[in-house]
Amino acid sequence: MVTKSDVIKLFGSVEATASAVGSSGSAVSQWPENISKHIQDRVLGSCVRLGISFPPEWVNGQQAEASGQWPGLVTLKQTSKLKG
Repeated sequence: MVTKSDVIKLFGSVEATASAVGSSGSAVSQWPENISKHIQDRVLGSCVRLGISFPPEWVNGQQAEASGQWPGLVTLKQTSKLKG
C-alpha cells in the first residue's frame, strides 16, 4: 500500500508533490493516508514522466525492474504483447 507520507517524502514536500501530480497543496493535504489506486496512478505516472525512481513494491501485481537506459528508474516488465 502506498501512503501519502511516502509520496510526500519521495517528492520532498507537499507543494512539490502537488506540482508533480498537477494538483494543489491543499488537495494533496486532503488525501487519505492510504491513497487510492487513482492517486497511485497519478503519482507513478508523474514519477515516470519526471524520471524519479520509486519503490518497486508500489507497482501492484507487476514485476518491476531497474531500467538500463535510465539507472534507478523503475519500469514495468512487459509480460504479454498487445494484440491489435
